[in-house]
Amino acid sequence: MVIYIAGPITDIPNYRGRFSAAERTLRADGHIVFNPSFLPAGLPHDSYLPIDRAMMDACDTVYFLRDWESSAGARSEFDYATKRGMKLMFEDRGVHNE
Repeated sequence: MVIYIAGPITDIPNYRGRFSAAERTLRADGHIVFNPSFLPAGLPHDSYLPIDRAMMDACDTVYFLRDWESSAGARSEFDYATKRGMKLMFEDRGVHNE
């Protein structure tokens, strides 16, 4: 699978560590992974959305980190993924076809 990682970033202290740990696990399982946590910090929040969606368009699956619901950006990614019919994975729940 080609997987995009979604989860909270704003105001999360070590968000890069959480995303990196998920990326390592997914790569170890043989997946290709897009990790948005390495985009440059400091852009206006709305500037990330088109970049994130472009990465998601190259994927067939989105992996949601724990507490993704607390993030407006991750909720937007969830809506986009479900509209596109992507597979959804949740950190503790596995794969869902929505």
